[in-house]
Amino acid sequence: MWELFCKAPAKKVYHYALLICCSCFLSGLIIILAKQFGFPGRHSLWTKILHELSLMLNMIEIAEEHARREDATTITSVTVEIGALSGVIPDAMEFAFEACSKGTLADGATLKILCIPAIGRCQKCAKECAMESLLDGCPECGSYALDIMKGQEMALTELEVD
Repeated sequence: MWELFCKAPAKKVYHYALLICCSCFLSGLIIILAKQFGFPGRHSLWTKILHELSLMLNMIEIAEEHARREDATTITSVTVEIGALSGVIPDAMEFAFEACSKGTLADGATLKILCIPAIGRCQKCAKECAMESLLDGCPECGSYALDIMKGQEMALTELEVD
């Protein structure tokens, strides 16, 4: 990074320094907010919300791309399927949708979330069973060698546009 400062013209040094300062400020702000609202740790609810914000930004970008391809001026509804074992929190996605859709074609649109239950197949007895976590065992034979057949997906499945 220091070599970048040494080789860059004076104007660019200012921009790089500004970016680094903004990045440090935002990181500090996130840490302060996390401590204030009781979200310490790397795998906390706070980091999950940031994860869902990133996912929703990408999803809205994809939705806008498809809407523009169809010459639509607004997106009225977005339907998303979220698997039970996908690691995505539906409530956080709703929050992220409200925050990320402002000023986009999806501004004012409704978000429909369909929760997909997880289903696994036992490698030992080949029985399919419902799963609530990645650590579930087969209810038939007790084996923990389950292949996940369904429930890890997250997909944008439907758009309603005008």
